[in-house]
Amino acid sequence: MKIKNKGKLAKPNIIFIVMDALRARNLGCYGYNRNTSPNIDLLVRNGVMFKNNFSTNTATGNSILSILSGRHLIKNSPISPTIWENLVYTEKELESFFNSGGIFLQEILKKNNYKTYCLKYVHGWQKRGFDYYFKGGSKKQEIKPKNIKDLLRTHKKTFNFLRKLYRLSFPTFIFPYLAARKIKNKSKEDVNERTTNEAISIIKKNKGDESFFMWIDYADTHMPYNPGKFAGKFAGSSGVIKKIIEKYDEAIFYNDYLIGKILKSLKQEKLLDDTIIFFLSDHGESLDEHGIYFCHHGPYDVSFNAPLIISAKNLQAKKINALTQLEDITPTVLDIVGIKYDANLFDGKSLIPLIEGKRQKIKDSIFMEECTFEKKIILRTEKHKYIESNSKKEATCLKCNKIHGGIIELYNLETDPEEKINLAEKEKDLLVEMKMKMNKKLKDLRTINEKRRLNQIVSKI
Repeated sequence: MKIKNKGKLAKPNIIFIVMDALRARNLGCYGYNRNTSPNIDLLVRNGVMFKNNFSTNTATGNSILSILSGRHLIKNSPISPTIWENLVYTEKELESFFNSGGIFLQEILKKNNYKTYCLKYVHGWQKRGFDYYFKGGSKKQEIKPKNIKDLLRTHKKTFNFLRKLYRLSFPTFIFPYLAARKIKNKSKEDVNERTTNEAISIIKKNKGDESFFMWIDYADTHMPYNPGKFAGKFAGSSGVIKKIIEKYDEAIFYNDYLIGKILKSLKQEKLLDDTIIFFLSDHGESLDEHGIYFCHHGPYDVSFNAPLIISAKNLQAKKINALTQLEDITPTVLDIVGIKYDANLFDGKSLIPLIEGKRQKIKDSIFMEECTFEKKIILRTEKHKYIESNSKKEATCLKCNKIHGGIIELYNLETDPEEKINLAEKEKDLLVEMKMKMNKKLKDLRTINEKRRLNQIVSKI
């Protein structure tokens, strides 16, 4: 796959447009019945859409690491009741990544004369390799308690106990109403216009003089959902849950509108032909499925099935059904721009054989982890999904204090795509088969990482 540059660029520009917590099924190009995404849908006209693309993890920070590193870094730490600690990799987990030769896409591109931009507030390792990033939110600020709730948060054990007691006192059906209240009363910092204007400014300043990689980040589809100027566009439904789904869809439309501005700027500056666009999300979102309201936890496809579209001038429109993951993006980018790499450096596989039609699939199964409000590991094939937790405690949701699905779950995705019928008790032979595949996947991931670590030690002798 090669881009026929018409300008002065030796290598094409690469732009990642990332919408946080966007489930694939709510986009028009993925078959949704609302017109939520007219500009995103246009990308598919000159692009490849991956229908069965999945994140490795439902926590944003962990998912972003898999996107930019091409690896699945296993969460070895136990589930934490403070929740925040579950959303990022621990120092020990990150140490295992760097000690095994882990490197990020932006670092590789920078070494190959790309200018690198991250239009996102970044923390810690996310700064590595970027020439420019939003600095306003990049430092951990000391938060002074404003009320009794903030004061209690400083005493973790007491706060966690009271929170659990609070959640135990409400029946499950109350949760959508609590979430609705949170959405109504909580406003988000509106950085979207700034993000869009920064992207357009970078595009205009570039003038085709040097190749660039740019990560453009939108978070309006993340709770509490920000529809911007399009509030009320899809209004008309009755019921709390449907009204919140309307707001989620309006947030998609708002970000789609901003994406349209960026695409227009690329055309005006005559850079569209020299640019490859990756449109994606870090994970999906559960709106009301499985009793999980307006959040992206849970081991089900709604929370893991993230859109992925690659759009470029000379790409034919194509929809690919093969299993893919976000960790496949980095080796794909390197193949596209012609940067050589050792395939053993990544857990992900290049998508180019699928795009060129040389292969029908690049993997038989995918491995995923849910480590936000409960700790479960998942193995998914085209036809089946196996989910397990080590204990009742780890399977119990910290958010609503119940177990979603079960400690062990097994689903037939052909006959039950919504994952409603747990076959773990009935299909014992299949259960054992999937469990063995899971064990092998975990062993392979740990073995390859240990080989990488040893190779790093030997290379320094």
